[in-house]
Amino acid sequence: MTRFVVMDPPSRRPAAETVFVRDRFSWLALLFPFVWLLWNRLWLATIGFVAASAAVAFAFRAFGSGYTQFAILALCALVALEGPAWRLAKLRRLGYTEAAILNADSLDDAERIYACLLYTSDAADERASVD
Repeated sequence: MTRFVVMDPPSRRPAAETVFVRDRFSWLALLFPFVWLLWNRLWLATIGFVAASAAVAFAFRAFGSGYTQFAILALCALVALEGPAWRLAKLRRLGYTEAAILNADSLDDAERIYACLLYTSDAADERASVD
């Protein structure tokens, strides 16, 4: 099962823009960190990744060490592990609020579970207002 964090948009946006962030290790971010960061529009993280990669490559070339590939792989692993947290932080800065944390097998299951939670909470609110 995978953990999904559900982020509701600010009140000025439609509820259809609810974002489900898969909070787990991303293989695509490990293999293609630059592309993954750009795809998720994490501009500052992309700039930081490029700067750190360049600094590592320059430092190891200047000092003659053979561990450049290991250091770049460590940076890629950092992106793969922390990328979802960076996405959540970006959404919070944009005004999104955390609505739920769900465990589901797939995105479709997470959406269904969240829809059921919304439906049951709306039904409970209606019953409370009638009583």
